[in-house]
Amino acid sequence: MVTWSGTVGGPDDVLVVDELSYNGNNSIKIEGLDDDVVHLFGNLTSGVYEISHYQYFVPGYGGYFNLLHEFTGDRARTEWALEVYFASDGTGYINAGGYNAATFTYTQGAWVECWTMVDLDNDWAELWIDGNFVHEWQWSLQFSGGAGMNMLGAIDIWAGAPAGDLVMYYVDNVKYDLISTSDDLLGYNVYLDGTLVAFTTNSPYQLTGLVIGQTYVAGVSAVYDGGESEIVEASFTYNPIFNPPQNLVVECIEDYAHFTWEAPAADLNPGDRKTKANAEGTRDLTGYNVYLDQVEVASNIPDLEYDFYDLLNGEYYDAGVRAIYDDGESELVEINFLYTGTGVGNILPLITELTGNYPNPFNPETNISFSLKEAGKVTLEVYNIKGEKVRTLVDKVLAADNHVITWDGKNNTNKSVASGIYFYKMISEGNNGDYTSTKKMILLK
Repeated sequence: MVTWSGTVGGPDDVLVVDELSYNGNNSIKIEGLDDDVVHLFGNLTSGVYEISHYQYFVPGYGGYFNLLHEFTGDRARTEWALEVYFASDGTGYINAGGYNAATFTYTQGAWVECWTMVDLDNDWAELWIDGNFVHEWQWSLQFSGGAGMNMLGAIDIWAGAPAGDLVMYYVDNVKYDLISTSDDLLGYNVYLDGTLVAFTTNSPYQLTGLVIGQTYVAGVSAVYDGGESEIVEASFTYNPIFNPPQNLVVECIEDYAHFTWEAPAADLNPGDRKTKANAEGTRDLTGYNVYLDQVEVASNIPDLEYDFYDLLNGEYYDAGVRAIYDDGESELVEINFLYTGTGVGNILPLITELTGNYPNPFNPETNISFSLKEAGKVTLEVYNIKGEKVRTLVDKVLAADNHVITWDGKNNTNKSVASGIYFYKMISEGNNGDYTSTKKMILLK
């Protein structure tokens, strides 16, 4: 450790305290205006390096650190590459390749990891705070954005902070490591719970054979022709999302209802922190379970279709399906439909009745259901809330049966009507007397 004066030891010893530490017994405490500790790297000009340390910010106080392109002990000849400011409210900002290049948040009253990668071979750098990516930039640019040197000189721990903040913080575990002496990246070593599981040239990588609900630590290192980087890790709990089938359709055909669906969407699961590893894993879709009114009627079928028989004409049903995977199953997805085919429900209705409409509210169309015990003339008309007739849907003799009439939300001139409350009125004339009924429906656009 040296100060701006260039002396070794002496003035720096008073900054080492045993009040608090990340590990071990000691740390550096920065609180005075003249506290300034610099760790020299030797003005490096090639290789890929990671520089890391931990800072503890006393609640209500701010802090700072910077990295230097060049450090000579002469302030006038020193070139700043990165400045990181920590405000007392838990926010921060950086100057790197320009002023206020990025902002971040951090936790006061806790040790905060500061991690920087400097690639002198490719003139590039990254900054991470507590495992969260903050910024990447051209390393040779000075903190202000001006042209500078592609060099790594030192880390500077100084009693600085954003304007208006008092300074008090601790620093521990300052270190830098050579990741590679070459810019030839060969691939990546992938680890699970500290054990090497694969070398790969692809990113992301899929971890397999995981147990649902179990917590793991995924790790990855970069493998260069000159060596291997440190292993960076991220903890995760394996709780995969099983994508369900999509685009459900039901079509009534003669004496059955034909139910179809499409395969689930492909899994897309982003990585975590610096690993970019895919913890979702690979899985095989084995089939589908089919349901009618939430009762399972078929198990693990391979097809994208199923036929429902023995349905009642004029009745509403819920057709459902879920995707079955080798390590779990999706949620149940459903579609409601009105069965209008023939079959066991193709019997004469017991009463004449205006049943209702579905869906309600609706947009842009709805199905109006009614039954006729005996044949006769039927009128079915739509009125607005003012009592004005909007549309005549039926005005003719119909057979005794269950009937469904669709209103497409248009008036008698074939123009779409506005959103609002509407009424539909049914009048039937039969040998056993007339029937009249009115119900309400809502059009929402």
